[in-house]
Amino acid sequence: MRPATRVSLSLREGTAELRGRILDGYLADYEHRRGAVSAQEQERARQIFDEVLTEEGEWPAES
Repeated sequence: MRPATRVSLSLREGTAELRGRILDGYLADYEHRRGAVSAQEQERARQIFDEVLTEEGEWPAES
């Protein structure tokens, strides 16, 4: 297994729906390269993704 790299992503308020698309794209790419991801693993990935994106509390307002 290769080491993980932490990536930070900032989205403007109102673009939260992109979160799902970004994760879906990541999971599709992962499955393409490494094989199927179970429904349980996909759900855990969604939980982790949401936790990481909301670590700092509320989404910042658009400037």
